[in-house]
Amino acid sequence: MTITTEIPETCIGWFDTEKVSKILGNLLSNAVKYTPEGGSINVSVGREGNLASISVKDNGIGIPLNKREHIFTRFDRLGAENSEVSGSGIGLNYAKSLALLHKGDLSYEPNPEGGSIFTFSLPLDIGSYSGSDISQTGALSEAVSPNASRAAKEFTMLIVEDTAELRTFLGNIFKDEYNVILASDGLEAEDDLQIAIPDIVLSDVIMPGKTGYALCSDIKSNSDWHHLPVILLTAKADAESCIEGMNAGADAYIPKPFDPDSLRATVKSLIRNRRILQDKVLNLTSTTLKESKKVEEAKLNPAEKALVEKIHAYLDANLDNEHADISEMARELGISYSSLYAKVKSLTGKTPKAFASAYRMDIARELLRSGGLTVSEVAWKLGCSSPSVFTREFKNHFGYPPSHEKPSDSNVDL
Repeated sequence: MTITTEIPETCIGWFDTEKVSKILGNLLSNAVKYTPEGGSINVSVGREGNLASISVKDNGIGIPLNKREHIFTRFDRLGAENSEVSGSGIGLNYAKSLALLHKGDLSYEPNPEGGSIFTFSLPLDIGSYSGSDISQTGALSEAVSPNASRAAKEFTMLIVEDTAELRTFLGNIFKDEYNVILASDGLEAEDDLQIAIPDIVLSDVIMPGKTGYALCSDIKSNSDWHHLPVILLTAKADAESCIEGMNAGADAYIPKPFDPDSLRATVKSLIRNRRILQDKVLNLTSTTLKESKKVEEAKLNPAEKALVEKIHAYLDANLDNEHADISEMARELGISYSSLYAKVKSLTGKTPKAFASAYRMDIARELLRSGGLTVSEVAWKLGCSSPSVFTREFKNHFGYPPSHEKPSDSNVDL
């Protein structure tokens, strides 16, 4: 196979390098995949006024007539029905969406010599984009990207897929919004779970070594991981397979081919629902944990409630130590540091150290609301180096100063 390029002139302009690379990478990948040995692929770049175009032409097996009309709106594979080439059949739809969001377009035409020609066009001048489309670094901002986010990535996703192409595709869908960990099968995924606690797991079903069903079942039966939302992806959409997935404990069961936007929405919904429960656990104190209604709202089982009680008791006993020793806490609780980390992260969404800091502030708020202590007294009780340091920490946590928790006649705003 030979690949040639034609670049008659340099095209300098404004564009998002990452997104253009994704589009071009998809077109080249398809061309190589569906062009037999001995065939040829040509990549050409052109410009007409403000519009640049990149064309990828191959003389491969081409696209059947019955599929040409829907190649950008459906998720069918490109090749002929009897082609032995495997593929997810979803890349072109994603590439098309990137092109449109980039104020450009992606089009197809059959190659008269056999094969296909895909052309990606995009504007080059900055005037084609609004001010909100441009990032401070000079690249196009998230307004032109399908799911990009320049904010810090708060959540981590573990993606488990044995097909390299689809694994990469899924990673590209979510990497701008989440910290993404990629695993090629269930066994590798369980190794990853030992190292990092993700906020959600997205897994294929049919995989060598350990299936998605087995992985999901293992996650849901493990006390360190069972809170993790699990989405199963599968080509098996029959009712029996769906029931098997739900019996394994899956929170969602999505058949292939899938809509990337729908998948993103499902992930966000599951993470949002999980965060609601985590916040309820995070806001519990040794006092409110005694209220059955609070425990029911947080959906804590007896074993989890007992663990949280022990953590609260340790923190209450060390309330005047603003630098809680998490290793010592683990020893006091009779569990390993890694297990404590996993359990606290799963229950609250926070690391043990961050959870300890949040708990101290929740206790401080309880003490202030009781009206029995001044802001300064609460600060000393919590072992803060000074009332001003306590005030700063309290305000950073709750968004308002501790004096707002006191009756107006005894307020002392620091």
